[in-house]
Amino acid sequence: DRPQGNLPWPRGDRKGSMDYTVTGTVSGRRQQDETTSSITGANADGQPVLAQQIHNRSQSDNAAAFVSGRWRWQAGRDRWELQPFVNLSRAQGRGMSDLQQTLGAMPPPYAHADSQFSSHSEQGRLAGSWMRVLDSGARLLWRGGGSLNLSERESEAMQRSADGGLLRLRQDHSRIEDQSLTLGGRYSQLIVRQGNQDHSLVAGWEVQLNRRLAARTLLDNGVSRLADFGDDVQAATRRLAVYVQDEWEIGKVWGIHLGLRWEGINTRSDSALLKVDNTSSVATPLAHFVWRLAPGSRDQVRLSLTRSYRTPSTAQLIGRPVLSGLYPVEGPNQPTRPDRSGNPLLKPEVARGADLAFERFLQGGGVLSANVFVRHIDDLIRNVRALQPVVWSPVPRWVSSPRNIGAAQTAGCEVEARLRAPDVGLPNWPLTVRSNASRFWSRVDQVAGPNKRLDQQPNWTANLGLDWASRSMPWTWGGNLNLTPAFVVRQIDGQYYEQGRKRVIAAYALWRLSPLTGLRFSVSNADPLDYLPRNTSELEDGSVQRQQTLARTYAVWGARREWKF
Repeated sequence: DRPQGNLPWPRGDRKGSMDYTVTGTVSGRRQQDETTSSITGANADGQPVLAQQIHNRSQSDNAAAFVSGRWRWQAGRDRWELQPFVNLSRAQGRGMSDLQQTLGAMPPPYAHADSQFSSHSEQGRLAGSWMRVLDSGARLLWRGGGSLNLSERESEAMQRSADGGLLRLRQDHSRIEDQSLTLGGRYSQLIVRQGNQDHSLVAGWEVQLNRRLAARTLLDNGVSRLADFGDDVQAATRRLAVYVQDEWEIGKVWGIHLGLRWEGINTRSDSALLKVDNTSSVATPLAHFVWRLAPGSRDQVRLSLTRSYRTPSTAQLIGRPVLSGLYPVEGPNQPTRPDRSGNPLLKPEVARGADLAFERFLQGGGVLSANVFVRHIDDLIRNVRALQPVVWSPVPRWVSSPRNIGAAQTAGCEVEARLRAPDVGLPNWPLTVRSNASRFWSRVDQVAGPNKRLDQQPNWTANLGLDWASRSMPWTWGGNLNLTPAFVVRQIDGQYYEQGRKRVIAAYALWRLSPLTGLRFSVSNADPLDYLPRNTSELEDGSVQRQQTLARTYAVWGARREWKF
């Protein structure tokens, strides 16, 4: 009973040396969410000391519209391209929360809470490029672009006691403005073309400048709890990269790509209390090898040796503290509901890895592939929780912040099959099969005990999809099954994360009214499961806290009319 709709309109055409595509979409939806969290605690002797149950319901209305396009012109050796993008969105909603505490320090944080919010965002982006073919046959490409993103959110939450008295009024208003400018160039030159050999060189550079202006006012009962940090934060990020790659095709059987990329990132931030100046750089060589089983064959074996990296986000580096919405800052919070803050000393995660893959292309259009990989990660980032003195509270608070904790290893294998019935000897069946399965292993060196995996990584995943296009009727049917098993991750500081199993079933039926029109009926999450993630915290004094959240999911039924002109 929560409707949602969308109307996309794509348009494309070619006129002489110019072609263009434009897509506009408007959409709206009403969304409902419901969760129930159970929080329990026991002391070092195993005696229960805390029992809470929190029931949350929320409803929101969302509307969005966006327009994107691409224009290309060809004039002799020059090719120009422009890509504009505009996106507008609006949302508003309200929520309710009930807290029942049967054991623990009395009185509880609250008995009932009401909240409401409204938000809007505007995004605009324009990118362009110019490519020229030089007399030598080399290609010179220049690219540039700019973007402006504005977002604003206002919320108010009231927490009341069991007799209806107002305990806490929390008012939060934030506004963020992000500006970005990118410039880059690439030069590619064919060095040798002789017989069955092609040898070319590619080199390029990229510069990206980002600037963020963030203003936030957070009031608890009319008092600013983060006044020492100031209401305004300014941050700037500068990224510079240069790369070179040698591409060599040998006899239509072997392909070798060797490359080196260097990237440096500087992040600066200035606020009343936090000043950040973080600089990092990393060099990432790569080597890709391709062996085609026969000249002209698409069947191939690929081997990749890479060094890659992932930089911390701006929020991880400079983020102002985010205070727990459950426990007022005048007193202590619990390890299951910590405050959060950034870490200006974070370094990028750097990984060394190898991938080996085999791909087989079948005559009927199907594909079979298998891939194995292994990675070694240094300076792994993980959130670490600690009880510490803070400037926003007169008592120590539990605070979670990201840190580089050390090394980790991960490996996996993935298989995929996309088949049509003729590929397996069934020439008269109008059947298509899509399937894939993955198996993962990982180990974090700085975590003791079992289940010391990468965060959020399951043991395996599997997916199976079928499509049947009837020849006697104007119908096509299909469905998909996705499975993720339950898993446990032991985190760095006595924390465990447990995720219940996930299963998503989807199906559709397409009625072809004519060659240019159709009516599509669909259902996603046809048999909804309630998800049960659980967090466990083992503290140094031997006490334990657990939080289990039951999150409802819903089936989504849809009908879609499609026209082609």
